[in-house]
Amino acid sequence: MPSLARSLKEALSKAGIAPPPGKQEEPATPSVPQDKETRDAEAEPAAEKQASAPIPKAGAPHRGQIDIDEIKPGIVVQLEPAILVKSTHVINTQDPPADRAGLFVCVESDGKVSTWAGMTTGRRRERLELKPEWRRGGREQWRRGEQFLTDGASLWHGDNRAFVAASGQEISYSISRNRARLSEDGLAAVRKEVEVQRHRRHRSWEA
Repeated sequence: MPSLARSLKEALSKAGIAPPPGKQEEPATPSVPQDKETRDAEAEPAAEKQASAPIPKAGAPHRGQIDIDEIKPGIVVQLEPAILVKSTHVINTQDPPADRAGLFVCVESDGKVSTWAGMTTGRRRERLELKPEWRRGGREQWRRGEQFLTDGASLWHGDNRAFVAASGQEISYSISRNRARLSEDGLAAVRKEVEVQRHRRHRSWEA
């Protein structure tokens, strides 16, 4: 004999009456497209997490282009010749031009255009040694290790904006932009060597 509950359920079904609430399964909630306000609200925690990321401390190394107002005679910067050779606003005075990124010293600048000479740690008898007492700021490796002027005949000359674009691998070590640089005596020695090697240049920007 069927139970009372079963008989009642069958009777309700025949009469077209839905089962009492609580006796049926809850339908799945349809997904509703999120509006912009809802999406923004859900994105806020991620944005806050990103904003709370630690800011590099003063003195921590980070890479980035120099500012154009930093280009002054004596500053030493990591430049990428591969970028410079593509610029129509830059002249290289010696063939073949340098092809590897490295340190360059600004020999002259008038605020719009500048002249740069490459440096190297490779010793050669004919190369000008950059004495430790001439080297200021920047990395300890720059101040302590051996450094030489690569070739006084090989210079880069052109628009300061091109040199800014080629300085993306430059490393800063403080918020005060304590760039590597040469002292007045060191810069004078470089300029003298550049003048001595004038006759070996394949091209010149000078009048």
